[in-house]
Amino acid sequence: MAIRVHQLPGCTSCEQAGAWLSAHQVQTETRHIRRDPPTRQELAEMAALHPKGALGLLSTRSIRYRELGLAGHSLTDNELLDLLAREPKLLRRPLITDGQRLVVGFDRAGMEALAGSAR
Repeated sequence: MAIRVHQLPGCTSCEQAGAWLSAHQVQTETRHIRRDPPTRQELAEMAALHPKGALGLLSTRSIRYRELGLAGHSLTDNELLDLLAREPKLLRRPLITDGQRLVVGFDRAGMEALAGSAR
């Protein structure tokens, strides 16, 4: 699998990650996180790669998180995956994966590991 980057144009972390990957000549497939959001299945696969599961994909700082009043609520991974599939504004970004590893946000060390596997 190529390295897939779920991003949002204008997002500082997404732009930094994209620039880093490009500078290191890492071939990526980019997807607009809102126009072409990850499917529930893709989210489940990414959650399986994160130590916190689906919770690791959730942006608790997003406006949508506050609008939905999610603070203080506990959701199972399945409930959270359903919610994230319906509400891509709740996703942390960028989400970068090669199918074996997942990098959430701008994380140089994580991207270095992905870049090494892509070569």
